[in-house]
Amino acid sequence: MRAMVPARMPFTRQMLLLQIGLVTLVVAVGFVLTAWILSDSLIEQYQRRALAVAESVSTDTVVGDAVANADPEHIVQARAEAVRIATGAAFVVVTDREGIRYAHPTPEKLGQRVSTDHTEVVGGKKVINLQHGTLGLSARGKVPLFDHTGAIVGEVSVGFNADGIYDRLWSLLLVAAPLAVAALLLGVAGSALLARLLKQRTFGLEPHELAELVQQREALRELDSIHRLEGALRAQRHEFANRLHALSGLLQMQHHQEAMEYVQALSGTPMLKPGTLTIPDEALRDPCLHAFLSAKTLAAQEKGVSLEVAETTWITTKVIAPVAVTTVVGNLVDNALEAAKLGSRRPARVEIDLLADGTTLHVSVIDSGDGVPDGLRESIFLEGVSTREGDGRGLGLALTRQAARSLGGDVRLTDPGGGEHGAVFVARLPEVLA
Repeated sequence: MRAMVPARMPFTRQMLLLQIGLVTLVVAVGFVLTAWILSDSLIEQYQRRALAVAESVSTDTVVGDAVANADPEHIVQARAEAVRIATGAAFVVVTDREGIRYAHPTPEKLGQRVSTDHTEVVGGKKVINLQHGTLGLSARGKVPLFDHTGAIVGEVSVGFNADGIYDRLWSLLLVAAPLAVAALLLGVAGSALLARLLKQRTFGLEPHELAELVQQREALRELDSIHRLEGALRAQRHEFANRLHALSGLLQMQHHQEAMEYVQALSGTPMLKPGTLTIPDEALRDPCLHAFLSAKTLAAQEKGVSLEVAETTWITTKVIAPVAVTTVVGNLVDNALEAAKLGSRRPARVEIDLLADGTTLHVSVIDSGDGVPDGLRESIFLEGVSTREGDGRGLGLALTRQAARSLGGDVRLTDPGGGEHGAVFVARLPEVLA
């Protein structure tokens, strides 16, 4: 029984959910950053406000002189409370240089030492902070207290309750919240519209369905090409068969001269002359291979390239697989002739070496071309890969290796060239000699 495959979520829905999540995240981060900035701004405002109130008290020389004289008339508490009530501060605390309170919202704490450090302030510095004290968390401003002579006689500490800060913050956030919600809704609406538009443009197809359609279409830029190629090959095969029938008829009727002229007209090469191939018949006794190399020599001359058979060539038996051998040798020679013709070395030449080892034929072809580039040395035998640009390239070496391997042999690039000579290709063809 086949297992149930879970349904795949449509791509447009995935994209919509992703965009909604992204918009939500952006709005949430923006809202949090706004709250953080507002909180810092409000705290700083309350601290500055507390500092301003503290400075107004510290410049009252009546309060300073009273603290300096231990406040015999108890006027410090009354003045500080008046300021606290007028400004809405949580506390206005006045101390002497030792930190003893002369003013405090809670009368029971008068005459006691303050709970926070006061040495920095009586040393002449102004301080603002958010700090916990006996009256809770508050934004504070602390300044030195001066008498009429300008001497520091104590400290003035003013604080505003932090609850007021956060109440103000929440009120501001409540104003910003609808804007954030509106931005979120607008983003969601835009995402939904984009998803709908994408679905319309793709006719409701999923990405994997679109990919399949493209693959099917390519399989069809390719099946059609194969059909056209098949038709062309069928026509060529029919034409080639007709030519072979004509040639066979001429030979069977003993019209040798007419047969040679007919082959010459088909190949477009001049008539072979005795001595075209400069190698003794004893070293290359197979008539088919001898004639084939002679024809290639004439073709090379027409291209301005010299095709030479190495003096070490030695084949004293008959080739029993002429089609495969001429395929391998012919493609190697044609490839070398083209490389030598287009190369920069002159004179342009190709040398082929044929050596029999029992029933195995070893072929070595070297040209005077510019060699095989580094990037193609590993892929030169792949179909479609060529050192030259243009349509129809990259087939010869692929067919050569295929033909050699069909015999149990192989074709290799033993030297990419580039020094004193061009590329060197070597083929091993077993069981092709009698």
